[in-house]
Amino acid sequence: MTETLEYSQRIHRVVASLSPLVTATEIADAMVHEIAQALGARAASVFLFDDARDRSVVVRAVGYPPEVIEGWGSRSMAASGVVSAVRAGEPLFTSSRARDPRFDAAVSAAFGDGAACVAPLAVGGRVLGCLGVSFDHVREFSPEEREFVLTLTGHCAQSLERARLYEAEQTARAAADAARRQLEAVLEQLPIAVVVRGVDGKMLLNDAVGAIYGTTVRRTALAPDEFRVALSKHVDGTPYAQSELPIVRAFQGQSVANEEMLLTRADGTDRRLRVNAAPIRDAAGALFSAVAVFSDITENHRVEAELRESEARYAAVMRATNDVIWDYDFSRDTLHWSGGEDRIFGHAPDAAARHPGGGWSWWLEKIHPDDRAGTIAAYERVRDAGADLFVHEYRFQRADGSYVATLDRCLLQRDAGGAVVRLIGAMADISEQRRLFDELRASVSVRDDFLSSAGHELRTPLAALSAQLVGLKQLPLDDARRAHKLDAAERQ
Repeated sequence: MTETLEYSQRIHRVVASLSPLVTATEIADAMVHEIAQALGARAASVFLFDDARDRSVVVRAVGYPPEVIEGWGSRSMAASGVVSAVRAGEPLFTSSRARDPRFDAAVSAAFGDGAACVAPLAVGGRVLGCLGVSFDHVREFSPEEREFVLTLTGHCAQSLERARLYEAEQTARAAADAARRQLEAVLEQLPIAVVVRGVDGKMLLNDAVGAIYGTTVRRTALAPDEFRVALSKHVDGTPYAQSELPIVRAFQGQSVANEEMLLTRADGTDRRLRVNAAPIRDAAGALFSAVAVFSDITENHRVEAELRESEARYAAVMRATNDVIWDYDFSRDTLHWSGGEDRIFGHAPDAAARHPGGGWSWWLEKIHPDDRAGTIAAYERVRDAGADLFVHEYRFQRADGSYVATLDRCLLQRDAGGAVVRLIGAMADISEQRRLFDELRASVSVRDDFLSSAGHELRTPLAALSAQLVGLKQLPLDDARRAHKLDAAERQ
């Protein structure tokens, strides 16, 4: 009864001493010293299993030679019969290690034969590790000693679980804090504005928000429907209702994609924004925050409007000039049309892209077979000469299979080594000009034929007239003969 009371009092002291300890190492240190002293053991140790529970790691050991502790290291469960058995939750007590092959022979080599026990550190049906005790002499364990060991390991296991949970919580807090700092650092580096709103109503804003809204506030406890709502308008100028704000809708579980809105700044100017917003949910699917991302697209919108106007003017010019602008990229083998190819040549805009041989092969196939070799040779002469302008006429095939006379003018773009990497050109249907030219050439030919024939017909009578005139001028003639020649000249 006295031994039982002594062990009970010692357990109470151990439990009290474990209460303020927060790390597994501190708890294990208290355990090994207390149990070694209570049992009069030569050495004691605490092992913990890793997360996979396939290896054991010694956390604290007292009384063992250094070479024994070093030999334990991080061992596989299969390498230790004692640890493997204890993992099943059953304690082992032996009066002689030498007669029990499951125990480490290195301990007996250091101490000689002796008693030993290994008890599982179990909590909630899960074995965390084990407590080992070794003696340097053979002895039996009394029932009170066995109960003391098992009761102490039970309390120590709870303390170790508490330490594990505390360390996990500290790790989680540190990770959350690091994630928060990382998030803030990332937000500050982003070129777009970001607003994050939590369930507590607090909002986190990066500096890009200030650049757009004109505020330097990084955090605010304002509800989202109070945040700048008076400054937000639809693109048609009507103000946003509180429930329409993207961040509010996101916190209600909606997703907002590429919504454009107007913002009136403090200086009275309007900026055009593009907004994306989405809810953020935890692993269980519960919504705990929302994020809105927006960027100032005022300048982009202005440039796009000017570009559309420029493209409209360009299209009008192309229609007026009856030209088709094309762009060929050698690296990608892509041929792009500027528009009008369907109107002038009847080809779809993506006809070259759909050709299995690529844009270059498509273009070559459309050149009249009789003109193809000459066109290629003319282009290669310009290319090899280092020139940057190619002008050539050839017959180009329309979508209906007919050919039209075409004037092609293109600029050769070269890289630093002089190789051609891009062609930008303009093709014009000159079939009408070619028809007029052919008609004019035919008219000139008819004219020349007429003049040749007329000259031949006039040459004989003119020669006779010339002879009569020479006679009248040079021969001594009487009045009768002169009158005769004058009559002949008049007839000529």
